[in-house]
Amino acid sequence: MEGEEPVSLQRMATLIWELQRTIQDAKRDIHHRFDHLEERLDHIQMQLHTLQQEQERYNGRQRSVEQTVETSRRLGEQILGRFGDLEKEMDRVIRRAGAEADRRLDRIEATQREILRELEQTYGDLRTFRREWRADSGGRHSGRQEKGVPLADGQAGLAGGANHPLPPEQPLGRGTQTMSPEGRVDNRQEDR
Repeated sequence: MEGEEPVSLQRMATLIWELQRTIQDAKRDIHHRFDHLEERLDHIQMQLHTLQQEQERYNGRQRSVEQTVETSRRLGEQILGRFGDLEKEMDRVIRRAGAEADRRLDRIEATQREILRELEQTYGDLRTFRREWRADSGGRHSGRQEKGVPLADGQAGLAGGANHPLPPEQPLGRGTQTMSPEGRVDNRQEDR
């Protein structure tokens, strides 16, 4: 029986080393995902800024067109007087231009809403990973020390039978969101 004790201690030391390596790998993965989310956020912010500039330029062109149309209308009335056919043709042109302007503006607004939705989603993912990272790096778990070897963060739970060193996923909004190894967000509605 006494000859088995060194083997048991060796197995415990090996387990502790493997758990420490697993925790370090998980921390590196969280760092990688956090950096990826920050890159996505910067890209979305640049897209939103570009879209706002484009919308401002378009609004300026639209105002210029409206002023030109109004000036043309006044000149036409002054020069041609009561020529109704010309006035009707101008009205048709204005209606077509207005319809086209409305369609373009609707497309711009739809794109802006999509970008804003993605921005809100990214902010939610960023807050989730910040909470996970703070819990992983700031929390300290109680655990036994064998032969002067301290247990790393999260090892007390693992020694008790947990299968993964990462904290459980937190529900966001109406569904559950997870992050794939490539950094893509996976939204799943919880089964009721």
